[in-house]
Amino acid sequence: MNTPSVATAAATIELPPHLDPDVIMPTLLALMRWGFHVEQPDAAIVPHSGASLTAPATANRRYSLIPEVGGWPVLVVDVVDSQWDSAKYAHGVVLHPDELDCLHLALDSMGFQVVERWNGHPTTTGSLRLAGRQAHPSLLAAVKRYHAGCPDHPAKGLFCDCGWYQAGHRDSVQPVAPEQS
Repeated sequence: MNTPSVATAAATIELPPHLDPDVIMPTLLALMRWGFHVEQPDAAIVPHSGASLTAPATANRRYSLIPEVGGWPVLVVDVVDSQWDSAKYAHGVVLHPDELDCLHLALDSMGFQVVERWNGHPTTTGSLRLAGRQAHPSLLAAVKRYHAGCPDHPAKGLFCDCGWYQAGHRDSVQPVAPEQS
């Protein structure tokens, strides 16, 4: 059985089979397509946390695209089932030591520039800030509508229960997960 790996200019990064780029790349491509190429309708509302897709179950990862943090998008990877060990007061499953490096390379191969990274191994989450390309303008507008809160009941803001958020969310276009084989 071949161990998946990713070649860099400096070395080859060995990955566990569940993080094989062939397994996770379709999920990343679908999420990035949503964030940078899909137009949101004029009434769409998208929360500032953006959207997430879960990679095939064997990968045990969820990827989220936050449309704008400090002017630029951020890709977040989370371990879906971290198998908390209460005896050790620690997570049993964390990100692989080279996982953010591999995501960085995958994003580079899609034409995205990673300018900052945080968290990662030995935690259950990692983030990569992108630069050079902003999220789709209609997606940024949908997030701005979310932050503005209910236009009919401004005093209630984001927490209005009149249905404005539910209607706007129904109007939004969400990312489509690739077929899992």
